[in-house]
Amino acid sequence: MVTYKKYLIAFFLFIMVGSGTQAQVRVGGQLAPVFPIGKFSRAVKAGFALGAGVKFDVKENVLAGLELNWYRFSTGFENYTNNYTTLTASLEYLFTSIAQLTPYMGLSAGVYRFSPRIQNLPVADNSVVTSLGVAPTVGVLYALQENLDLNVNLKFNIAFSKEENNAFIPLNIGLLYKFAQ
Repeated sequence: MVTYKKYLIAFFLFIMVGSGTQAQVRVGGQLAPVFPIGKFSRAVKAGFALGAGVKFDVKENVLAGLELNWYRFSTGFENYTNNYTTLTASLEYLFTSIAQLTPYMGLSAGVYRFSPRIQNLPVADNSVVTSLGVAPTVGVLYALQENLDLNVNLKFNIAFSKEENNAFIPLNIGLLYKFAQ
């Protein structure tokens, strides 16, 4: 996992240095219902997610950023859940705005950490799995104010694993605040 962290930190520093002082910074958070798909949906039920991130305008209509998300899925068994924590780097392309709406598409990639949880019991270390994952994204920004957007998107997450890839789609709804430069 240390190797993945080094790459993400290097990417983040590259974006910060490469974007210069003129880049606009955006920070935000989101909540989401999350729906497992494919074989993963046989093991878990729908869940919810919390997330936060920072984005930088690196070129006109291009954002780069980092996100930290936590996904929780129920299993149908009392006191037993499955969790994913993700740390991803992202690139997004913003299309031309129509009225207050700005559609976008993007791709996130990074570290996905899977950990089952049993309430009040320790979980074996070998049950925690860290892998790489990707998430193609489509979304829309709705301008609420000059520096505040409602951000709604779908992310098709795929966590790659030796045993089996897990896939899930959150419907993220959140706010994105733009710091004035």
